[in-house]
Amino acid sequence: MLFRVKKEAKCFILFYVNEMVKRARLLSLLLFLAVGGFFPTAAGAQGMQQVFDQFMQEIDEVFYSYLDSLDLVFADYLEQEWEEFEVQEAVYPVSYATGYVKAQTEVPYCQSYADPSSTLFYGHRVEVPLVTLPHTRPLKTTEKEIASFWRALYTTDFTPFYAGCMRQVKEMQLNDWGEFLLLHHLVSLYEVKMLPDERTLFTFYLLTHAGIKAKVCMTSDKKMLLLVSFAENIYGYPFIQIEDEKYYVWTPAPTSVKKVFSFTENYPGIIRPLSLLFTQPLRFAVTPVQPHIEDTRSLLATIPINKNLLDFYQTMPLCDLQVYHHLTPSLAFQEEMNKRLLPLLKNKSPYERIELLLELTQQTTRHKKDEEVHGREVYYSPEEFVFYPYADCEDFCLFLYWLIKNYTRADVLFLYYPQHIALAVEKMEGYKGATFQYEDKAYFICDPSYIGSKPGTVVPAYKLIDPIVQAPVKKR
Repeated sequence: MLFRVKKEAKCFILFYVNEMVKRARLLSLLLFLAVGGFFPTAAGAQGMQQVFDQFMQEIDEVFYSYLDSLDLVFADYLEQEWEEFEVQEAVYPVSYATGYVKAQTEVPYCQSYADPSSTLFYGHRVEVPLVTLPHTRPLKTTEKEIASFWRALYTTDFTPFYAGCMRQVKEMQLNDWGEFLLLHHLVSLYEVKMLPDERTLFTFYLLTHAGIKAKVCMTSDKKMLLLVSFAENIYGYPFIQIEDEKYYVWTPAPTSVKKVFSFTENYPGIIRPLSLLFTQPLRFAVTPVQPHIEDTRSLLATIPINKNLLDFYQTMPLCDLQVYHHLTPSLAFQEEMNKRLLPLLKNKSPYERIELLLELTQQTTRHKKDEEVHGREVYYSPEEFVFYPYADCEDFCLFLYWLIKNYTRADVLFLYYPQHIALAVEKMEGYKGATFQYEDKAYFICDPSYIGSKPGTVVPAYKLIDPIVQAPVKKR
């Protein structure tokens, strides 16, 4: 987790020191035994403890002095003249949304986000002590003024703030993206006290000290923009290339901005690109909403969906599909699915389970392009697939993949065709149709967005086309 980086650095130092102290104590014990107990036991132990405590205090002082020096050095660096960089246009992934079932009505749901004027963060009451910021004159967007603003922030003790953030991250089990949104939400609580450029620089300061690889840049008209580096590819955002790394322009900016001024070096702490991957289910307060499934007799029509999760997922930037391979839904959703599916799957063979899960996926929602539903390309979590009345082929595949992964032991592959995606499942007893080989294993096709299709069949237009085969990414 990003907020642990300073703690981890300190823990590494303390671990090393503790190991040295243990060895010193062991050596002292051996010497004590060798000389027949030369030192008085109680007094010797007390003296050693005092020496150790003093030594640990000195380690603390050295550690925080080192962190302070990083800020001073970086402020001096920010004061130097910035370089010019070209803004690259946003790129977009290949769209696979070819429709096979025509839908008739629009989606009855509006996207919403965390309320920036509230202490609620996706339904969760945020309890983070907001620090008193140093008084600074209105920021003039120059290198010298930016460095002065950084030095002013450096004099502020953010320890309680980051400790509070860490507690919230643990409680909600946030991934990196969630931590990023949490910091943005907390910065918004300072909004009335700061001008836009000051908020951007303040956000940059908090992100770098939380371990996120970020920068800022200036436009020719002296507007400040936030830049963020991601561990995965993201789409739809302009970016600048600094050495071999992309920094995405996160602050909304006019498309007329073609060049900006920034710097090449990163904050000299332990920082890394922001990752979108999910390693555990999110834990948000529950605001239940019902799925928009037309057939009320559907097995999943009455599953309550947490609106706070829907709102959170809608903030995700468009990224590679692999990010969603191991997105784990909430425990409440998994329990509801288990109550409905486990009785049906009981006593069924592995192949019969695949047939049932494929049919369930095809019956849950209908096919429609994301651009027509959301106005943009999106990928669905399992909760979103059940909630929305429409999905495209990527979403059908992600949901069926999650079902197979959770209710069978079969290996699954993703099959990328021109403008279409399907799955392949390892061959098992009971399946009689066509297969293909991949890494010494036989697989058969499952095409969940080809409504009514059975295992072994794909959309006829792609029957004679060899797809690009991709195994799911391994979970971290």
